Amino acid sequence: MKMVNTIDSATPTIPTPAPPHTIAVTLIKPGLSKATIQGLPVLYTEEALRNSLPLWNGITCFCDHFNKSVRNIIGVFFDPYYEDGVKARLRLTDAPMFTFVNQVICDASKGLAVPNVGLSADLDAVWQQPADDHVEVTKIVNVFSADLVFAPAAGGSFDRVLNSLGDLIPTPPETLHEKDEKRVRDLQSTADKLRTQLQNQTATLQEAMIAHKAALVALNPDIPTEMITGATIPELNASLKNAQSLVEQVRQNLARKAPAEIPAGAPGRVPVDFSKLTPDQKIKRGLELRQ
Repeated sequence: MKMVNTIDSATPTIPTPAPPHTIAVTLIKPGLSKATIQGLPVLYTEEALRNSLPLWNGITCFCDHFNKSVRNIIGVFFDPYYEDGVKARLRLTDAPMFTFVNQVICDASKGLAVPNVGLSADLDAVWQQPADDHVEVTKIVNVFSADLVFAPAAGGSFDRVLNSLGDLIPTPPETLHEKDEKRVRDLQSTADKLRTQLQNQTATLQEAMIAHKAALVALNPDIPTEMITGATIPELNASLKNAQSLVEQVRQNLARKAPAEIPAGAPGRVPVDFSKLTPDQKIKRGLELRQ
């Protein structure tokens, strides 16, 4: 005879990712169930369930009733006790199944639709028919397993997820999907802040570059403006140093020339096109005009 238990998610709690992936469960409750014997619903007495407690310790949990293959083992029940029914702890050894059960508990706690899955007990029992409308189990003789099945039929539940020490954690869990979405939002927010900081720093650096170049040009009137170049302040300073060295070389060359080599008289009236001169020519022309 097989007894099927349903999911009750009234008090779900946050699971922890650490072993042993333990779920608090209710296996069977006293009273009338949806399981049947000879077409009649089965009623479990409280006395029968209390007396059966030792039978539940260490029983295996399979995924489905009808294929008791080792490949289908997903966990084991332990520490059974009685509290308005037979309760125990289920340690799920199958990590994906733990994730699935945790998801069901979490979704049910939020009022979301959940799959019609639950626990089903595979057991032998002594029963009698005290009335025409039901049969009564007076003794559970053996419990073979309690399995995770579709469309459960009677009174048990996945109650809550326990941490590795077996303590309850009281607040509802975030699903893996929600955690991923929150992580993405956090990363996007961080990226936006960094992007804004980078834009502000770039604008500040650009302003500093413009101001620094203007100061260099003002302090060095002998240096053509276009010779002071660079994308950073150190590059501007380096270009100024090179330009100053070039100016000094041109000045020394002019000083070494004999006076007869310097053209006498006023320069021609045709204006000089400075845009066509090389840096050396510009420097030389500037120095000549200052003499």
